[in-house]
Amino acid sequence: CVHEACDEGLAGSVNLLQTSLRKKQRTEECGHLEPDSALGDILTMMNNNQRLHSHKEDFNKSIVQVMREHPGVDGYCWFNASAMYIYYNGSDKDYVAAVLEGVEGLRTPDYKGMNSGPEVFYKWEGGNVSTHVDLSHYVYDDLYAYSLGFLQGQGLDTSLIHNSTAWEELSQQQ
Repeated sequence: CVHEACDEGLAGSVNLLQTSLRKKQRTEECGHLEPDSALGDILTMMNNNQRLHSHKEDFNKSIVQVMREHPGVDGYCWFNASAMYIYYNGSDKDYVAAVLEGVEGLRTPDYKGMNSGPEVFYKWEGGNVSTHVDLSHYVYDDLYAYSLGFLQGQGLDTSLIHNSTAWEELSQQQ
């Protein structure tokens, strides 16, 4: 949604069940779980809340198509609560802090450091991909990120993340 429509301050921390966060940021355009008492889809560990989501009809469309159908809408807001780790921060433009909070929020106490886990190899579309399983979910998270192009040196000027306006303009170009 347009930033002004979703700007509702987020007090407190996010819990994995999304309940307190979801109730604080609900607007008509921002995605949310229905009914209000829903905690998320327990059967998918809250990682696919399609059947409970206010915009469930858009889950099987490409993001490009959804954004064309809803010009001017913030896609992050639109898909808020589609999984337990997707939540819209409203007017928070500190992308560096958001990234750090996201990464650290997914680390469990058994995390020992970058590249500390066993190295694994995948055969991927005629090539080889390797990563370290520093945490159990890295087995699929790293491969998923690779499949989306995030670990392939896409040439983004990551220093722009410190300038929210420039970072958002780069997002629009991509």
